[in-house]
Amino acid sequence: MPCGLLFRSTRESTPRYGKPHHIPTLYQYFADKAELVRALHRVRIERAFGAFASQAQQQGDVSIDARLEGMLRALLEVKLERPALLTALHAAMLELDGPAYFRNMIAQTQGLVREVFEDYREDLPGVDLDLAAFILTNAVDGVMGAAVVTGKLDDPQLINGLTRLAMGYLRPGIS
Repeated sequence: MPCGLLFRSTRESTPRYGKPHHIPTLYQYFADKAELVRALHRVRIERAFGAFASQAQQQGDVSIDARLEGMLRALLEVKLERPALLTALHAAMLELDGPAYFRNMIAQTQGLVREVFEDYREDLPGVDLDLAAFILTNAVDGVMGAAVVTGKLDDPQLINGLTRLAMGYLRPGIS
């Protein structure tokens, strides 16, 4: 059965505020466990993408490294909220919907990163912006995923290291 990790022998859930909710009560709103998992994942992803996007769309005289650092901090802040739950939701979504779901998420993120890079095109001569967005989006995702598993997500140097990684790729020899 899909989503077993999230729902093994679950009979009730106690939210942060309020009374416990019995699982049958949740099914008044969701047809089955898979629909509930999809809704939870969608809420988490929308929150993460929204925070990331708000930093990406920052206007004004901001350097590319400061803008990237802001984007990474926003993403990290959301990932620090119950990272084990997000990891379990990702695993359940992969089981439920396969890699196509994640390809869409990755494409959206890469598109946003590509737009940011476009704002700095004149500062990035010779950089293939599509390739840079692909490589750096996936590198950051991989590092943050490993940081969740190894317990390093709250390392104060993580954002600095990821920003330096991105700038080292975008401007070799200048980082």
